[in-house]
Amino acid sequence: MDEDEKAFLSGILDNPFDNAIRLIYADWLEEHDRTIQAEYLRVECQMSAFQPVDIRYKLKRAYLITIGKSLESEWVALISRVKIDNCPSQYNPQSNCPNRWETLKITECERIRECEQCRRRVYFCSEVLEVDRLKRQGEVIVIDPRLQYGGTSPKPRSTRRDRFRK
Repeated sequence: MDEDEKAFLSGILDNPFDNAIRLIYADWLEEHDRTIQAEYLRVECQMSAFQPVDIRYKLKRAYLITIGKSLESEWVALISRVKIDNCPSQYNPQSNCPNRWETLKITECERIRECEQCRRRVYFCSEVLEVDRLKRQGEVIVIDPRLQYGGTSPKPRSTRRDRFRK
C-alpha cells in the first residue's frame, strides 16, 4: 500500500460519514486500475442516501454483493459502514447498539475494532459460519455487507439415508 492510499484510508477512518473522501479515493482507485474497488465505494456512497427499506437501497445492496465478491475482506472491513449486531447494550437492551462499525476504535487487525463504551471487541464477519459461531459465543459482531445473512446458517441437506432413519 503506497502513501497516497494510506492517506485516503486514514481520511476515511477519521471521517467515516464523509462521502467526498470516499469518492475521491474511488477516483484514485480507478486511475490505478482497481475498478471493482472503485465501483464498490461509489455504490456504498449511493446507498447512504437511502433507507434500508427503500427499493433503491435494496437494488444497490444486491449489486454491491455481486461486485464485492472478489474483494479482500480486510479492505472491505476498513471502509465498511455497517451496524453492530449481537451487542448486549447496557444503554438500552431493548434496541440495537447505539454505535456503528465505522465509529469504533481501530485495533491492530482490520477485522477487529473496539467499542470504547463497553470495552468489548467487535468482529467483522465475512462468512455465515463465522457469524453463527461468534454469536453463539456471545461476541459482538458486524456482518460483512457482501454477505447475505438471514439470521441462521443454512441447514444441511438431509440425505436419503437420513430420511429412512426417522
